[in-house]
Amino acid sequence: MDKGSAKERLIIKLVCVLLSFCLWIYVNNVETTVKTYTLKNVPVKLVNVEALKNYGLALSPGQKFEVNLNLEGPSKYIYSVNQNDFTIQADLSEYALKNGENNIPVQIINYPQQVNIKNNGYLIVKVKLEPLEQKTFDTVSDVNVTFAPNVYKDSINFTSEKVEVSGPQSAVNKVKTVALVGSLDNVSESMVRSFKYEALDANNNVVKDVTLSKSSGELSVLTNTGKKVNVVAEFKGQLPNGITLLSTEISQNSVNIVGDKSALEGVSTLKTEPIDLTNITGNTKKTVQIVLPSGVKVVGGNNTVTVNINVSGNTTDVDKNTQENNNNNNNNTTNNNSNNDNNNNSNNNNNTTNNSNNNVVKSLDIPISYTGLPQNLTLKNNPSTATIKITGSQDLINSIRPSDFKGVVDLSSYTNPGSYKVEPKITTSKNVVIESIPDLSITLDKKDAEKKQ
Repeated sequence: MDKGSAKERLIIKLVCVLLSFCLWIYVNNVETTVKTYTLKNVPVKLVNVEALKNYGLALSPGQKFEVNLNLEGPSKYIYSVNQNDFTIQADLSEYALKNGENNIPVQIINYPQQVNIKNNGYLIVKVKLEPLEQKTFDTVSDVNVTFAPNVYKDSINFTSEKVEVSGPQSAVNKVKTVALVGSLDNVSESMVRSFKYEALDANNNVVKDVTLSKSSGELSVLTNTGKKVNVVAEFKGQLPNGITLLSTEISQNSVNIVGDKSALEGVSTLKTEPIDLTNITGNTKKTVQIVLPSGVKVVGGNNTVTVNINVSGNTTDVDKNTQENNNNNNNNTTNNNSNNDNNNNSNNNNNTTNNSNNNVVKSLDIPISYTGLPQNLTLKNNPSTATIKITGSQDLINSIRPSDFKGVVDLSSYTNPGSYKVEPKITTSKNVVIESIPDLSITLDKKDAEKKQ
C-alpha cells in the first residue's frame, strides 16, 4: 500500500509542475510580454491634391504612397493587426511644393489603441511632381456598331466637340485623340446612346492619370429594314449573224436593299438595264445600272454591276455565206418560200425561233416551287410553272429540257395577307441567256384559325 501511494503522489506532483510551467509560459508570452513588429506597405492617402494647381504642378503617374510602421505592444494584439487597421494621410496643402521629388510628412489619423507606433514622428512619403499640362482636342467616335439580320445602316451621326485634357505633362503628351468608346451590338432600330469619352494614345490605348473637361457624348444611329434579293442581267436584241453566245457572268448575283416596308414586300428579284446584244462581236464586259423600284435603294449606294458576255464566231465569214445564200435564194425563190413556211410551222410547234444563223430563242415551262411561307399565312392561286425565254446556240437549245432549270419563289419576306406579283428565281448550269422571266400572281391569306380570332 505504501509503495502504491508513493507512486500516486509522484504522478500528481509531476502533473502540477507541468501545469505550472505551461501557465508561466502563457503569462510571460501572451498576457504580459511586450513585443515589437514592423508592419510594411501601409497605404497613405494624399489629401488636398487640388492645391497642386496653385503651383502649376500635378502628380507624376504610376506612384504608390506607403510607409512601414514600427509597432510595439502585447503579442496577442501586435500580431493580429493589418494595414486596414490604420488611417494615414499626407496633406499637400500644408507644404511648399516644387517640380520633382518632395518629402511630405504623414499624419496617423486612426490606429489600434492596444499598440504603439514607435516611429510616428519620423514618417514621410516621397511624392514626385511635374508640370501641369492642358491641351484641347476635337472629339471623334470610336464606337463599334453591328446590326441585326435584315437591318441596315442608314446613317451614324456624331457631333464633334472640344474637350480639354489636363494632368501631368508626361501623360498629357501621350494623348493623340479623345474618342467616344464602346459598342452597340445587334441594333434593330434607330436609337441615341450616350458613351464615355476616353483619352487615347497613338495605339488606341487609354491614357490614365488625366482629367477630361467632359466625361461623355452621344451617338445617333438611324436604321433601315431590308432584305437580300437576286440580281438578273437583262438583255435585248439578237447577236449578229455568225456570233454564238457561250455564257454570261454577272459580278454580283445578289444585293442587300433597304426601303419602305411596303416597297420591299413587292421586290423578289432586281433586273439590270437591258444590254443590247446587236452590236456585240466579241467577248464583252458591260457595266450597267440595277433598276430600282421607287422607295428602294441598295445598301452602300453602289447600284451598278458588271456583266461579262462570252461569245464565239466571226461575222466576216457569215457575211460571205449570207451573200451566197442570197444568190441561191434569187434562183430558188419559190422553193425557198415553201420550205420556209414548212420550217416556220415546225419551229412554232417546238416553241423555237431562229434569230440568226447560230442562235435561237426558245420558250420553256419551268416548274416553280415556293419556300419560306410564314406560319400564319396560307398560299393560294400559286402558278405551278413559269414560261421563260432563253437564247443560245442551236445545238445547245435543242438539248435543253425544263429539268435543266430550277424555279423558286422565296416568300419569307411577305408577312401580310394580300395579292402580290412575284418574280421567281430561275437558275441553270447551262450556258444560255435567260431573256425574260414573267411575274407570277399569288395570293396570301390568313390561316383559318387566325381568321376566327
